[in-house]
Amino acid sequence: MEIWLKRSVAALVILLAGVSQAESQDNFAAKEQQIQQQLTQLDSLLAKANAKNLDVRKQQIAVQVGYLFLRFARWDHVHQDELRNVLKKTPQQILPPERVPEIAAAMPVAQLVETEKLLAAAIQSVRQIIRKPAARVTRNSWPPELKEAKISNGYYRTGGRPILPYSFFWLENSLSREFGQFKNAYIHPAQLKMVGSTPTISREQRQWFKSTLRQNSANQRVSYLFLGHNPPDFFRQPRTGRGTSQFIGYDIDNSQHINWWATLLDTHARDFVNYRNTAKICLMANEPHWFSTRNSWGTVNFSSATKQRFRTYLRVKYEKIETLNRWWRTDYRSFDAIDISFPLDERLRGTGKWYDWCRFNMDRVTHFFAQLKQQVKKTDRQFHVTIKLPSQLLAATSHDHGIDWHALAKVQDILGVDSAIDGWGGVGRFRKNRLDWQGSVFALDFYKSLFPNKLIFDSEWHGFSNIHWRDTSSDGYSLRAKLWLQHLHGLGMNQIWYWGRDKNGRPVSKNQEEFYRSICTSPAAMMSYLETMVDVNDNADVIEKLVSRKRSVALIYSEDSAIHDPGYLKNLLQVYTAAKLQGVGLRIIPLDQLLLDQKIDAASILIPPTKFVLTQHLPILKLATRGKNVAFVSTAGKNGNAFFERDVYGNPIKSKQLSWSKTAKRIDLANTGSEAKLQNFLGVGKFVLRDHDGTPINILQGASDDGKYIWVCNPYRETTKIFLKNQFHDFSGAVDILSQQTIGETMAMDGRNYVRILKIK
Repeated sequence: MEIWLKRSVAALVILLAGVSQAESQDNFAAKEQQIQQQLTQLDSLLAKANAKNLDVRKQQIAVQVGYLFLRFARWDHVHQDELRNVLKKTPQQILPPERVPEIAAAMPVAQLVETEKLLAAAIQSVRQIIRKPAARVTRNSWPPELKEAKISNGYYRTGGRPILPYSFFWLENSLSREFGQFKNAYIHPAQLKMVGSTPTISREQRQWFKSTLRQNSANQRVSYLFLGHNPPDFFRQPRTGRGTSQFIGYDIDNSQHINWWATLLDTHARDFVNYRNTAKICLMANEPHWFSTRNSWGTVNFSSATKQRFRTYLRVKYEKIETLNRWWRTDYRSFDAIDISFPLDERLRGTGKWYDWCRFNMDRVTHFFAQLKQQVKKTDRQFHVTIKLPSQLLAATSHDHGIDWHALAKVQDILGVDSAIDGWGGVGRFRKNRLDWQGSVFALDFYKSLFPNKLIFDSEWHGFSNIHWRDTSSDGYSLRAKLWLQHLHGLGMNQIWYWGRDKNGRPVSKNQEEFYRSICTSPAAMMSYLETMVDVNDNADVIEKLVSRKRSVALIYSEDSAIHDPGYLKNLLQVYTAAKLQGVGLRIIPLDQLLLDQKIDAASILIPPTKFVLTQHLPILKLATRGKNVAFVSTAGKNGNAFFERDVYGNPIKSKQLSWSKTAKRIDLANTGSEAKLQNFLGVGKFVLRDHDGTPINILQGASDDGKYIWVCNPYRETTKIFLKNQFHDFSGAVDILSQQTIGETMAMDGRNYVRILKIK
């Protein structure tokens, strides 16, 4: 085992336990009794505060978390053998097998220690609120009432005010009202049975579905319909993928499948819409992907129907086989002779064959979801459809996966995402002292740049853990930083991964390999998540102001280069990061979008290293950038990067097609002084926070268009000192609306001061 992993696991044991080795199971009963006393004391204090209509919502959450983890810790204490068996299923890079007994023994007391700390903090804060009631009057009811809320301009709203709903994936039904605001009802094709030649749903299956709806209705304010894709036998032929309930493993080019979906939706979804307190959301798929190459996490086998459809696609595009041969540099005698084998040979990258396949793969997937959406809308026009797209697909080194983010954003009514922000310690592959925010925030910026008025829903939010990593911090601050950072970039609704226990505390039977990474193993993380959702909802109107700021800088995105160039997204994200750290409003514009509107509504334009381009894009880009402040931003230093070097068929671009680019500025991020050049080019303004010498601080920030609010988030553990008063501006005396503290001439930010929202005088 690597030394860093050994050390991190050893540190984890101490951190998890929060106590010395001597403080083991023997003192469990004492800790349990102490927490019971704290809860009794806190209940009494809360009764006094509520009688005076004081704002003690967070302290009431502490009570709920306290009772919850008393039950959880008790189960872990009593069922050590079963707990060890569950923990043994954890991937060894997260929890080495030899550490399982020690971790299992430590968990019960560790959870009680964390619970004791958060209850002590709640008791102290309630006392302070009672002593100074004028400073704390209830601002909003909690949780927000969503029964009558409507989606408008990117958010759920009630009375015109934004609401940011939240919940837990696989939330236990009996805890729904206290710990979440929505829950799903699940249907999938395996519920269909073939009777003769007619697919039908059994009476027992329909009764099960209605029972699920009744449970949700009794405990939830909203629900959504989740379409799984676990196929029955008559769906499986041919089987193209893993074919589980998590992924689409059947042939989407078989037109009969949409008809079978129509049967399923027509029966089940009509039951669903009878429940008026449910949200009209239909999540059409979980993490869809159709990778074509060998080295991916979801390579599929493509059917003969798909290959034939590809030939038809090529026949329509090229009309004559001679034309295709000229562009592909091949010698096929007919379109019927075209053969394509999978996994795709990566040596085809940069050729017409690779490009046409990847574009076709995207088009057929988009067509499938458009058809599925049509069936959902036939059931009820009020359904808002969404698709859970992993943000890693947008930032992937290979775009052979069939997911066209731009096209699928048009299909969706609610923009779906499955994102993760790793970092700030923890154990696993991504063990860093900074947040890995770029990929997930880029996905949010991409969505908001294209469709600012659509709601974004992260239905599998991985802020606490994912398959490679688990946060082991006991203070919960990293969780708060991630939630704030994403909501400040347009996230409007989230569901955290995942609720790993039943009502008695026993680990749920599914996904037990992830139980150790469940938020139900960390009282501090649970409290942090719920407290932060109080804060973001209290400040939802300010968040909306900050999210809707004018995006004065455009970053050009090329799907064609993403298809061909494995280094494109890495370079793009480097340019994106450099611009984001200057505090500017950033808009991402796909070149495909220019084919539609032929304009760029931004004062400055950044073009990242873009080797491949569809030649039709070049004259439109020339027209759209005329009279604009344009910079080609490279990342490779002395050797430079390629800009518009080849077309999508691998042919060199003629220099005369790029004559317009000669007047653009050149900035190389690998060169000394590049940050100053970028700042100069962007003309960073008054509302950018700076260091003592006037240099913009190297952390994330933004401002509202009216200049009333500034937000700043430090993604690093290291402390950053910000000078609010210098030669460029004087923001000293601003109030941090989260802590209600007035800030002086300087403001220090570290891993605990995760985020500030300053209201300017």
